[in-house]
Amino acid sequence: MNPLRPITPRILLLELAGNAVLALCAALWLEIPDSHAWQLILSVVLALAIAATFLWLHTAILHLLRQPLVPTRIWLGAILLGIWLLLLQLPLAAAAHLDYDAMRRAGYWNSQLDPHLRATLTFERLLAWQNDATQVFLWAILPALLLPFLIETVTTGIARPAWRAALRTLLRWQHWLSVIAISWSGNWIVTRLIDWHPSVSVRGELLSAALRLSLAYLIVVLLFTAVLAVVAHLLARNDTARNAAA
Repeated sequence: MNPLRPITPRILLLELAGNAVLALCAALWLEIPDSHAWQLILSVVLALAIAATFLWLHTAILHLLRQPLVPTRIWLGAILLGIWLLLLQLPLAAAAHLDYDAMRRAGYWNSQLDPHLRATLTFERLLAWQNDATQVFLWAILPALLLPFLIETVTTGIARPAWRAALRTLLRWQHWLSVIAISWSGNWIVTRLIDWHPSVSVRGELLSAALRLSLAYLIVVLLFTAVLAVVAHLLARNDTARNAAA
């Protein structure tokens, strides 16, 4: 079965339009003043509404992609997704801390080397290697480790079979190859697309920026959906194996 078959126009519309609308709402929310009590209350209520809608939207998308035999309720899946996103802040904070100290470490390591090695292991090279390691962790290793557990628990609950299915998926080479290849290629394409400046005029640069950001958004959404679909497909194969065993 084609792992991308569950990606329907409905899912793409939810991803593209839903995230765009939520981003617009978040931008408008930032413009709400907080000089009065009612404005502060309104700001808090709208923030909770945007967050709840975000969790509901992506929980529904995961259900459509995973199509579990015994799905969990959407509201419970949304809560679990929120918990996963909060837990995700821990490795992201650790990566940010490592990235913040990269220049200091590169300078220290370079200063401790023998003079003939400093010409090879330069400060710039040591700094670049650290940045590359951080990017590999954020765009390859972390998604590959996290996504099976996130998708399975959000769509089927936190019972033991969900964790077993996620662990089995981690043992599949197709999972690692697919997630790393799609995530890394997406990061590479989007980074170079954003850094590309084809025009030198102000008007041309503004038009170019709008087009490049729109294209980058489209690419990110499509590749992100592809990653979710591939992992969901590998998780669904555990359902097939259990039915065959039964």
